[in-house]
Amino acid sequence: MVAFDIPCMIDGISSSSYNGVGIVIDASKGLVLVDQNTVPIALGDVVVTVAASIETPAKVLFVHPVHNFSIIQYDPALLGDTRLESAELSDEVLQVGDQVDFVGLTSTWTVVAMKSLVTKIDRLVLRDFQPPRYKASNVEVIHFDRITKSVGGIFVDSRGLVTALWLSFSYQDEGGRREVFRGLSVEVIREVVNMAHSTGVPRSVTVLPIQLYTYPLSKARAGLGLSPHWIRQLEQCYGDKRQVLAIKRCSAGSDAAAQLQSGDLLLSIDGNVVAKDFDVELLCMKKPQVSLVILREQKELTLTVSTMELSGWGTSRVITWCGLVIQEPHYAVVNLGYLPEEGGGVYCSRWCYGSPAHKYGLRATMWIVQVNNEPTPTLDAFIKVVENLQNGASVRMKTIALNTKPKVLTLKTDYHYWPTVELCRDPNSGDWEYVFHPNKP
Repeated sequence: MVAFDIPCMIDGISSSSYNGVGIVIDASKGLVLVDQNTVPIALGDVVVTVAASIETPAKVLFVHPVHNFSIIQYDPALLGDTRLESAELSDEVLQVGDQVDFVGLTSTWTVVAMKSLVTKIDRLVLRDFQPPRYKASNVEVIHFDRITKSVGGIFVDSRGLVTALWLSFSYQDEGGRREVFRGLSVEVIREVVNMAHSTGVPRSVTVLPIQLYTYPLSKARAGLGLSPHWIRQLEQCYGDKRQVLAIKRCSAGSDAAAQLQSGDLLLSIDGNVVAKDFDVELLCMKKPQVSLVILREQKELTLTVSTMELSGWGTSRVITWCGLVIQEPHYAVVNLGYLPEEGGGVYCSRWCYGSPAHKYGLRATMWIVQVNNEPTPTLDAFIKVVENLQNGASVRMKTIALNTKPKVLTLKTDYHYWPTVELCRDPNSGDWEYVFHPNKP
């Protein structure tokens, strides 16, 4: 079991404490894979409990920006004579009708096991969170006929190889934060796990920064003008899929946002026909740019689009100032498709009760683009401006909300109770450092 406690809630997360199951992917290095409803960000304290009898600290090495998993590391020497085995991944991809063995763990440390049958493999579609935070996207998940209640686990074949993971996916409805368990094929994690074994856990991943949805081929043929040639090509990709991928939106500031439009049909990448989300991921992996064939307004276009390298560390710098929690916009915000023209590097992800920000009406999900008419396009520029403000000074701030509406607010500083503090992650050791920024008296 893995417990995760967060001292400063960033990236729009909704809780300061998480618990879940971890899968040991490399016992010699102490690497454990968990879902992002257990370790959603890199800033926090991790405790790994082995066999309900040994607790050991761990640190976060990797948080996937797109898929629902993170990797943590404990020191194997702290386990003493206790020896753990690494989970071995299968090269086979589960299909509907396959029977596998489920092994999981309950919240009371009880091991459960049963046989399960794959009943459906379908795209996971979750609505955007308010406020924005990580959600799994561009991924297919696996449904099973029956699963006993647990907090996570794995599915293994007759050889004992892991074919899928049973993970918790976070979502939001009218009642608030919820979770749902679904199976995730090991093909999604294989590349990162292989790198962790050989060269080490990666610091970043390369993606095409787009959100996708699908059209049935019948609709694409009848209403969108998809040619019989492409219909045949897409039909031959997978026996169980009759669909075409379409662009929902692109990450703000990316080359994809400059060239692609919502509603474009994505037909091929570098000459390879794509029909599933994972096709796109594989063909864009480790490439600086890709050649796309799209259908727009019944016309085929060939575009060369740059990919985007996303950090596997997540947010690595946080500033608290007058009760505002300030950071660069995380990927969930950028994925909404908008950044202010004035500069979108100073984003408020949270505010504290009783603080000057609370008193004067500054809230989360906004960018601070000016302080006393001084532009603040980056965190460094923001620090430079606020360090010169005196305690009790009235500060005029221009903000822009997620809905693109600007607003000007005035705040009176209180550095006695709400000083300027920075949390930043050392790029070499990965440890977090506390930095105090003194202000004028």
